[in-house]
Amino acid sequence: RARGATPSGPVPIGRPIANTVLRVLDQNLQPVPIGVTGELFIGGDGVARGYLNSPALTAEKFVPDPLGSQPGTRLYRTGDVARYLPDGNLVYVGRVDNQVKIRGYRVEPGDVEAVLNGVAGVRTAIAVAHDDPQRGRELVAYVVPDDPARFDADAVRTAALGRLPPYMVPAIIVAVDT
Repeated sequence: RARGATPSGPVPIGRPIANTVLRVLDQNLQPVPIGVTGELFIGGDGVARGYLNSPALTAEKFVPDPLGSQPGTRLYRTGDVARYLPDGNLVYVGRVDNQVKIRGYRVEPGDVEAVLNGVAGVRTAIAVAHDDPQRGRELVAYVVPDDPARFDADAVRTAALGRLPPYMVPAIIVAVDT
C-alpha cells in the first residue's frame, strides 16, 4: 500500500502486547464470538486510570472489566469497532460514534457542524468525510444558506477557521437547497 493511502478493506490490528488485554464486547459488556463485531476495550498495565480532573468522562470511558481476574480491574472503552479473526488477530472495522480520521487527526463531524451552524448566513450544515482518489480523505460541508444568492463559501471557511483548528475546517463547502 502506498504511504498515506487509505486502506480499502479491514485494517488489521494484530494482538495485544505484553501485560495488555484487548476485549471485543457487546453493548452489555459481554464478549462476542470470534468473527462478530463489537466495541474494542483495552485493559492492563499500560492503560491510564482515568482522565485528569474529569470524573464524568472517566466514568464513561473506564469501565469495570467483566472478565477481570483481579477485583477492581478496569477497561478503557476505545469507541472502535473490531472483530477477532480465527487466528487470534484483531481487525478494525470502524467507530461506534461518528468520529472520522482526517490526515491523521480524529475529527467529530458534529463538532464541525455545531460551529458551521453558528456562522452568520448558514441555516443548517452537515459535515461528512469524503475519500477523494487524488487528495485522500477530506472533510466536506453541505450548507443550506439563509440566502443562496449571497452565499460565500470562503466567508464560511474563514469564520470556521476562527473557531476550529485548521485540520477540522472542511476542505470543501457546498451550498445545497435542503
